[in-house]
Amino acid sequence: MTALIIGDSGIARSIAERFVAEGRAVATLADASVFDDPASAGAALGAAMADDAVELVVYAHLDPAGFTTAPIISLTEQRWDDACERSLRHAFVALQQLHGLVADGTPIVLVL
Repeated sequence: MTALIIGDSGIARSIAERFVAEGRAVATLADASVFDDPASAGAALGAAMADDAVELVVYAHLDPAGFTTAPIISLTEQRWDDACERSLRHAFVALQQLHGLVADGTPIVLVL
């Protein structure tokens, strides 16, 4: 069985490295830009999984393009929404596309 790790953050890399050190099979999908398009996301997830039975999925990606630096008291709700939108949309698309690719009951961990 294989753990599928999605994301290119230090968290995603650390999780993948730890699983490998423990002797687990790991498949990775580092290019989160594929989640801009659901069809591309489904194809990339299918390719990353190959023919492996995935027993665990970890999604650990935040889009750095959405990050903003401002004092919290001057940050508007709209700026906050804009900063979060792409990362949350990518997670949403990943979950939708994983639905048909993994067995019912497969744990999926989101690290946002």
